Amino acid sequence: MASLDRIVSGNISGRARSPRYVQSQLQKFYDVLQDNKAAFKKALATDGNKTMVEVELELHLALDSIKCQYDSIDFDQLIQEEYNVARGENANTRCVPHGIVYVQPAHHTLLYSAVSASSAAICAGNCVVIEVSRVALSTQGKRLY
Repeated sequence: MASLDRIVSGNISGRARSPRYVQSQLQKFYDVLQDNKAAFKKALATDGNKTMVEVELELHLALDSIKCQYDSIDFDQLIQEEYNVARGENANTRCVPHGIVYVQPAHHTLLYSAVSASSAAICAGNCVVIEVSRVALSTQGKRLY
């Protein structure tokens, strides 16, 4: 319950909307997957009953989805939008995140579907909750991130 409280407080405080915070979270997310590749591969192969080619592909796609979201952050544009009000301009391109996003990963691509949806939600400035009951059994109960 304490983790959910942290997510709610992060949403209320708005810290998840900060571009630097988003960048930091995506970097940490990527690093966790990279640092625990062997554990994820084993879990995907064991619990998902997949071949090593399928496991490698899913892991690669998951890492690539985080990288694409990270690369999509345009700090110059964000700074420009942030100072629109100070210059007396409208902020007609301003997007407001939903706040808290609940992710239910698909059964056949557990890792990729969880990571791609989560990284997109994080990039948009949302806090994320992933449904644990669908996460690979070999990694349940372990805090990786």
